[in-house]
Amino acid sequence: MNSSDLPAGFPEGQEPAHEERRLPGPAQPAGIWLDWGPPLPSGYGQDRCTLMIRDPWCLFAYWELLGPHGSSLPALYGPGVFEESQWRLRVFAGDVLREDVPAAHPAGTRYVAVHPGETCRAEIGLLGPGDRWVVVASSATVRTPRTSPAPVVDDGWTVSESAMFAQLGLSPEDAARRLGQLPAGGRPGYEPPRPGESSPSAG
Repeated sequence: MNSSDLPAGFPEGQEPAHEERRLPGPAQPAGIWLDWGPPLPSGYGQDRCTLMIRDPWCLFAYWELLGPHGSSLPALYGPGVFEESQWRLRVFAGDVLREDVPAAHPAGTRYVAVHPGETCRAEIGLLGPGDRWVVVASSATVRTPRTSPAPVVDDGWTVSESAMFAQLGLSPEDAARRLGQLPAGGRPGYEPPRPGESSPSAG
């Protein structure tokens, strides 16, 4: 701002300058540092299988096999139990085996196709000689959602048609007319004449 632009009565150096020229800009940090916390561990030392609902047609299973099975299974089934067996994931819909596939060890994930409204659970285990099935970890039971409104009707919340129309402030004539049960200008109890009959009097 030039001195010729100063308003009258303001000495030079004390003029009301524009704020963006007068105020200092924000201090720029030397670097950006975010505290993400400690890194996530690769495992938690558990034998665990979890089943999650993605949508009515799909489940997501994930598992970790880092728990005590490594020492307990050889003690129960012999030192060669891992070499003689295969890791499998089994998903059941009720009592029906929906999926039986190889499972990664010691951890893995898989999407499983299911149907709406099914109750499902999953197991991770070893399939050994003679179809011996040893469960190492199992999931909680989940139920996929429906794709349509529930058919259950709560009778405690139902009202009669007359009570409903009364709540809407409709007279019986208006209610019948809205339902198509009464011709325009008609009245309750009115029936059109049958062929060969005379119409009833309006009185």
